[in-house]
Amino acid sequence: MVRGHHLKRALKHLLWISAVAFLAFPLLKGSISQVPSGTWQAAGNMAEARTGLSAVTLDDGRILLTGGASALGPVAAAEIFDPQSGFAAVAPMSQPRRGHSSTLLWDGRVLVAGGMGADGEPLSSMEIYDPYSDSWETTLSLTQPRAGHTASRLDADGRVLLAGGRDSSGPLATLEIFDPFSPSISPVSSSLSAPRAEHAAATLEDGRVLLIGGRDLGVGTVTALGRCLNRRKILLVIVAVAEKEEMVEPSPPFQVEGMVFALFVIVMAAG
Repeated sequence: MVRGHHLKRALKHLLWISAVAFLAFPLLKGSISQVPSGTWQAAGNMAEARTGLSAVTLDDGRILLTGGASALGPVAAAEIFDPQSGFAAVAPMSQPRRGHSSTLLWDGRVLVAGGMGADGEPLSSMEIYDPYSDSWETTLSLTQPRAGHTASRLDADGRVLLAGGRDSSGPLATLEIFDPFSPSISPVSSSLSAPRAEHAAATLEDGRVLLIGGRDLGVGTVTALGRCLNRRKILLVIVAVAEKEEMVEPSPPFQVEGMVFALFVIVMAAG
């Protein structure tokens, strides 16, 4: 009898445990993050097609997308991507810009700096987005206009290091630091070893900032286009600013989207 009583109690407990596990399984399953599969999947469409925009991850995991250029030129539009619900438009910036930087500040706001304006000239203006109130406010200006630069938050004190980029004269080797607490902005006495624009930056564990790649005043071949006219083959070679290479007898350079190109025409007799 004693053994049978214990067996009944054990079965009863087992049934309770099984029932709780059955009911809790969907909740547990829903709370477990998906393991990355190393593949790509569609994430939806932005409210406005653009290039040269900037993206930064907010404290809550959403992503703020700002500026860029549409087919009509630089835009002031901003939107937020939520991994759960997709894209949604938010308050626009005070002015259009592309090739700018966006940096998450310690207090959760986002600093947007520089870029190219609607007139095609580099900007010195900066503005700050508050995701909690969906609003923008202008702040101090850069010490010099710049676009295609990087802006890295320094983990030690929350200041922002802005490096390189280009102004109306070309790539820059200068740096400046923005302090959001003062607020203040000031140039750095030292400079980069060489001018660079459209580079990348990463903050190292020890607090230093690594700058990678970019371009200076060199040139390198981008693409070639062949056509056949009047039984002659005419090869058009466009040479764009990219790497340090020699140019051989180019025609005068022309300007496209802020980059210097040179045009070579090679005429070959038809075979």
